[in-house]
Amino acid sequence: MAKHRMPKQRKARAAVLTVAAAAGISTALVLGQATNNNVMVQLTNTVLGVGGLGDFTGVRVPNKLHGTVVPASYGYEGISYPADLTLSESAKAGQPNLHIAITSRSAEQFLTVASYSEGTLVAELERRKLQSLDPSVAPSNTQLQFVMIASPFAPNGGIFGRFPGISIPVLVDGMGAGVPTRYDTTYVANEYDPYGDFPAYFNPLSLLNSALAVRYSHPDQYYDAIIPGVTPASVTTVHNSAGGYDTYVLVHSAYLPLLAPLREAAAAVGLTPFSEPVISAFEPLLRVLVDMGYTDRLNLDPATPTPFSLITPPHKILEALAAIPGALAEGLANFINGGSIAIAPANQNVNALAAPAARMADTEEPAAKGLPAAPESKSEPESKPEAEPETKPDLKPETKPELKPEPKAEDTSLKSSADSTAPTSKPKSPDDGLHPTVTSDGNKVTPGEGTPSTPASTGSSGTTPTTATTPTTEPTGTTAGPTAGPAAGEASAGSGSEAAA
Repeated sequence: MAKHRMPKQRKARAAVLTVAAAAGISTALVLGQATNNNVMVQLTNTVLGVGGLGDFTGVRVPNKLHGTVVPASYGYEGISYPADLTLSESAKAGQPNLHIAITSRSAEQFLTVASYSEGTLVAELERRKLQSLDPSVAPSNTQLQFVMIASPFAPNGGIFGRFPGISIPVLVDGMGAGVPTRYDTTYVANEYDPYGDFPAYFNPLSLLNSALAVRYSHPDQYYDAIIPGVTPASVTTVHNSAGGYDTYVLVHSAYLPLLAPLREAAAAVGLTPFSEPVISAFEPLLRVLVDMGYTDRLNLDPATPTPFSLITPPHKILEALAAIPGALAEGLANFINGGSIAIAPANQNVNALAAPAARMADTEEPAAKGLPAAPESKSEPESKPEAEPETKPDLKPETKPELKPEPKAEDTSLKSSADSTAPTSKPKSPDDGLHPTVTSDGNKVTPGEGTPSTPASTGSSGTTPTTATTPTTEPTGTTAGPTAGPAAGEASAGSGSEAAA
């Protein structure tokens, strides 16, 4: 009897084990599929970051622009490359890594390549490669865009645009200005940063100020401190010859790098309360003389290639002479005010930087706080919204504007419509965000835009921004100032690590 029962017991035990194993495998497959689906949902949008000198894996990129470069709804991946002083060789080594990261995400909806300083060389090589590919095999321009921070490639301002074709052996090849591509690109540069905002004319004060800006305008902490919607900036968008939209953001500096060493020394010995009234009294006049070495300070024509010239045009000299009385009055007001900026420079009264707002999928309206509406297609450049500007916070998103004869590019995101004294000023968006927006109908907003604007025609520049009056401000830490001198740790991260673009 026992011998007959044993096979039956073994068969029963085997059946139980088989059922348990099948249940376990099924559960694993179901849970695994659910987990994979969740991962895919979370990673449908990605920012690919390429860092500056010494940032081998892009770990410092997410801190840029007050941490708004990577939206909350996006994943982030840093691109590995040598990031050393052999700029061109380093960029050539990093470009294939960036290309693989982009092409491996063909199923994702939105991709942003955010690069800083030396990393913009990697991004520019990739832009040129993608532009050379047939559109049928390259990423779509509705999927991919670029954000270039502290880039030398702006045609009117970038140091590669100022000295096209000039190379430095071992260090860098002559790459020239950025090429037009079908991919929307945003250039963000601090005023006086020698890599993104180099003087246009030979002017000793301009060049000395630019040299000191390597230490007091270009390093990481100065781009990390930019606050979208608060930091004054001039923004111009143009429609380039390849079909893309290029947005140029010039972030204005409250203080001259030229005077930063004096402010830093005074702060070190506790003399700022005594030194700042004197320094701020002379600063407006020095700014006039420094700005004489630039084409303009309102970022009106950033897309026109403007090589460096040894001759300052007569009209720039006359412009500076005409500005001297106002600068003297401004300096006197600063002195009487104890060193606080009593009258902000004109270019700082214009706009506030609009950071790129995250592009959202499957929505007819901007779904996140502060997302601006897309540029509106207009039959006439001077057409107005149906509702009053003061009561209509957003314009209805429409399809990507078609090319029109002589359309305008507008500076965006006024600092405060309440502060504006000009009757023609445009309303500020309810909130500013920094990461570009695309609606479900394929519409897209280029990063750096705050309120809707009509992109300019190929190679054209934006209209003159509406001036606004700002209240009396205290020195801030956006750029070098009496209270914003970099700490010892920041100095090591800035001056040493970012000695090259």
